[in-house]
Amino acid sequence: MELLTRKKPCSYRSSEEETLVSYFTASLEAGKLIHVLDPQVMEEGGKEVEEVAMLAVACTRIERHHRPTMRQVEMTLESLGAVHDSFIPKYQVVVGMTMEGTSRQYSLEAEHLLSSRYPR
Repeated sequence: MELLTRKKPCSYRSSEEETLVSYFTASLEAGKLIHVLDPQVMEEGGKEVEEVAMLAVACTRIERHHRPTMRQVEMTLESLGAVHDSFIPKYQVVVGMTMEGTSRQYSLEAEHLLSSRYPR
């Protein structure tokens, strides 16, 4: 939820004194997720944003047996990444010069592709 909203859960308070988790969940259930999400996330996220939001809400359920396992989370994110990867060119790299020599700036998509290939 922090990544989708760019807000810290401990510092977020709505006018009704809701936490970020409760406000995010209520917004998703009411179909008003656009009011909570960071504009850049909305712009770049595509239709997968709502699926990631639903996964985030599922991960915050109080009862442990109602939350997805880490393996289920991984599989869900990988399936979303596979759909997204088919629409973007692989390894978009912008090479630029700096005062100290050459540097590489990887796009967010390329960084995701690279990190998903190596298990942690």
